[in-house]
Amino acid sequence: MATAKGRAKILLQGDSLTQLCWEGWGSHVANVYQRRADVISRGYGGYNTRFFLRLPVDESLTGGDVVLTTLFLGANDQALPGLDDHKHVPLEEYKANLKILIDRIRSDYKCQQIILIGPPPVHHEQRLAYQIQRYGKEGATGVLERTMETAKTYATACEEVAKEENVAFLDLYQGMLDEGGGDDFGKFFDDGLHFSAVGHDFVGKAVVNAIAKAFPHLEVHPDTRTAQFCNSASNCEALPPYAPFHDEIDATNLDKSFESMNSKKRKEPA
Repeated sequence: MATAKGRAKILLQGDSLTQLCWEGWGSHVANVYQRRADVISRGYGGYNTRFFLRLPVDESLTGGDVVLTTLFLGANDQALPGLDDHKHVPLEEYKANLKILIDRIRSDYKCQQIILIGPPPVHHEQRLAYQIQRYGKEGATGVLERTMETAKTYATACEEVAKEENVAFLDLYQGMLDEGGGDDFGKFFDDGLHFSAVGHDFVGKAVVNAIAKAFPHLEVHPDTRTAQFCNSASNCEALPPYAPFHDEIDATNLDKSFESMNSKKRKEPA
């Protein structure tokens, strides 16, 4: 196992579903990895894969410190042509773009541990209600610009890319349908597309579980008594805590206590 440089970073890339992650799911990931890794969101509302490819390399993330990246795009790519041409990206181009983005994560950010997150389902009734809320009854078209059918198609394409590129995949589409018991998946959304508090909770736990399944060495094991993810009874094989916990500090010998920071090297697979 090779030692990585600097303080570990977990990078969350995507559209508005990632930009808004601090309302819930990203905060959960940050809570689990507190003092072990800095969780960084690079989410851009309204972006599709075509837009995302135009972003320059983030030089602050090129130092070899990114130990995990989530790539969560497709909610906008799947918008129907003729109804939302601004966001729509054809299916094959979507797949090709994802592959380029995965390659850039590997080359630019030197990160080999990647989770590709597929777009979630679309709740039709909520989307139509949102039209009326935003545009009024006169302005609402009553026509869906995203559908369950296209969401499933793009989620399946995303999974295909994950297999072809040998990266982990998180299937939110099927996961939410299964957890929601069919028609009850609307609880996960505020407007049929963006997550409610319940949705954020589901996604946050799903991401952490996906990390544990795909990359066991990055799983944080909480204190079995308190369920806290960051005290001296918690542990993570590859990500030791930054600085000793307070109950590990010898107040009579601070030099010795803090020397341990230099010996706790973060490791990644060779």
